[in-house]
Amino acid sequence: MGGIRGCYALLLYGLPSDDLYAVTAAALLSLKDAPVATSYPVLVMLTEDWWETAHERALRGLGAVVKRTPLLRNVSCHGAFRKGSHFQGSYTTFHSWALTEDCDAVMYLDSDLQV
Repeated sequence: MGGIRGCYALLLYGLPSDDLYAVTAAALLSLKDAPVATSYPVLVMLTEDWWETAHERALRGLGAVVKRTPLLRNVSCHGAFRKGSHFQGSYTTFHSWALTEDCDAVMYLDSDLQV
């Protein structure tokens, strides 16, 4: 029996920026350099705006498995809290459920997390 192939998943969506890249890179490095370093791969899901950027190349250079992930569009909320397409990026995290070709168990983490 081979056991569970686990992985961590992070998501970057929206317009690329050095700030968003920096917090995601820090989260990636904190997973790899934690006191008990993980042997699980870290997958970074990038939406279209991040493809073919220096940020994508840099994340690969840090050891991330980059997964090009389409932004989940046409999601809207109705009601007093939020209206319109505010949660499109948030709902894109549901793509982590489809990472079964890469791993059997996925732990999705916000990209500004420090381990």
